[in-house]
Amino acid sequence: MFGIGFGEILVIGFLAFMLVGPKAMPDMARQFGKWFVKFRRVTFEVKSGVDHFMRQAENELRDEELANLKKDLSKVGEDVNQTVHGTVEGIKEEFVDAQAHLYPENAVGGAHHGDHAEDHHEPLANRGDSKFETPLAELNPPEPEEKKT
Repeated sequence: MFGIGFGEILVIGFLAFMLVGPKAMPDMARQFGKWFVKFRRVTFEVKSGVDHFMRQAENELRDEELANLKKDLSKVGEDVNQTVHGTVEGIKEEFVDAQAHLYPENAVGGAHHGDHAEDHHEPLANRGDSKFETPLAELNPPEPEEKKT
């Protein structure tokens, strides 16, 4: 336990026997045993206290790291959401621009063949008479239907 071998224990026992004498040796061994048990109990309690403190500190650090990760993931989620939203909006705008370029007679403000500019204030995506309703409807998937009970 303390790096003491069997030979060293025999030498210590022999010296104790010579110093104390044969009559007091059993009482001294009993007292030594009690002290040794107390020493082991105290060292066990100290070790348990240190282990408990270390586990508690590790748990606090882990909780702090988890809270930081949650914040970071929340920020990343918001960034991804904004990026996706911006990309979808950009695609919609590009689609409307492509419609206007390909079919100028349906373009906003493009009055051709007697059309009035006032008739075209809405983008093509919002007009009911547009022949491009189906592709834009595909960009915005329909809401899921609720189950009827």
